[in-house]
Amino acid sequence: MPPKPKTDVQRDGDKREIISGALDIIMKHGLEGLSMRKLGTKVHMSSANIYNYFYNKDEIYLHILITGFDLLYENLSDAIADYKDPLKRMEQCVRTFIKFGIDYGSYYELMFSTKDPKSLDYVNSPVEQLARSEKEDSLRSLVLFNSLVKECMPSKTEGEIFTCAARIICELHGLLNLYHSNVFKEIGADFEDMTENIVLHIVADLEIQL
Repeated sequence: MPPKPKTDVQRDGDKREIISGALDIIMKHGLEGLSMRKLGTKVHMSSANIYNYFYNKDEIYLHILITGFDLLYENLSDAIADYKDPLKRMEQCVRTFIKFGIDYGSYYELMFSTKDPKSLDYVNSPVEQLARSEKEDSLRSLVLFNSLVKECMPSKTEGEIFTCAARIICELHGLLNLYHSNVFKEIGADFEDMTENIVLHIVADLEIQL
């Protein structure tokens, strides 16, 4: 008797397992080290069966990024939902961004710290539309930061607001990049103290603008 077709829930679970396995391989061997054969071994599935879920490894890679950026945006949105004060909302958003970068280090590094392909690299490819969706997802967190800066700096121009939002993200990324590269440990610096100093500095800079 042939096996019953998998339900949508079961297929979604398989996809999540494939994405998780692919992320582990990429973090250890780089995107170039990801192959369907290696992935099949990782998730106990034939490489031919993986093609029933994903067109190729580029599609898997883009789904990893989408998963990460969706998770980041959801965490940021949830963190500020219960606050109305603009400065408190920004503080919670900053703290949550840092926490995400630590708790989901593998996702974070792939999202922000590698030279792997970006959406423009997939123009005229079979996954071009998916790459566009990934880019849209990735920009949602920047748009959120931009809106929070606007709440704190209502009299500034759109260009000034965007520059400030981008600067904040760059500052947080620098902090997390040093954390993941073990520089803080190497120089004997206290990461928690540095984090608190940066958070308070960001909020203080915005408070002046209110």
